[in-house]
Amino acid sequence: MVEIKDLLKTEDEEVFFDLDNTIIYIGSQNLGEGHIYVTNKNVHWISKNNITKYTFNFYSIGLNAVFSKTDEFPSSVYCQVDEIITVADNNDNNSDKMKDEHEHEQNNADDDNDDDNDDDVYTEIRFIPSDESKIHSIYDALCKGALLNPDPEDDEDEGDFYYGDGDNDQQLAFDPNDLNRFDDADDDDDEENQK
Repeated sequence: MVEIKDLLKTEDEEVFFDLDNTIIYIGSQNLGEGHIYVTNKNVHWISKNNITKYTFNFYSIGLNAVFSKTDEFPSSVYCQVDEIITVADNNDNNSDKMKDEHEHEQNNADDDNDDDNDDDVYTEIRFIPSDESKIHSIYDALCKGALLNPDPEDDEDEGDFYYGDGDNDQQLAFDPNDLNRFDDADDDDDEENQK
């Protein structure tokens, strides 16, 4: 039997949410019921037979949302994982090994090709608990995990564009907290309309 402690990647990884009887879809493939664990670093899912295991790092989860029931899927928590995940054949006992190899390849590719445009490369994941009332609990846990793991690229992307480069110490021409600064604009418009 797989224990969650065996899945934790680091000593400081702690489980703060878990739920049994949760189906996972990777793409359109239903992998069956299993157990979802949300930690302060990752989302882990283990099949009921303990053969299939997936780990999703919060840095790779680009989007999560609650989706209502459709013709294709029941109500679910939807995620986009910023990598291509290949689903192993259900009869293949190497699915965990394949996922680990994929994570290794993905990490090496990220190191080598940081400038590549990978915005369109993702896999859709859906978590569907047997108890539909638990959907928002899963979603809330994913949101908490995302908050604990802010995207480091967001800080880099903001750069000096919004905040200046530190060499320019000019003062703003207005006080951004002054809510009355636009009052004169209304008066000017009224004067022009009277002419």
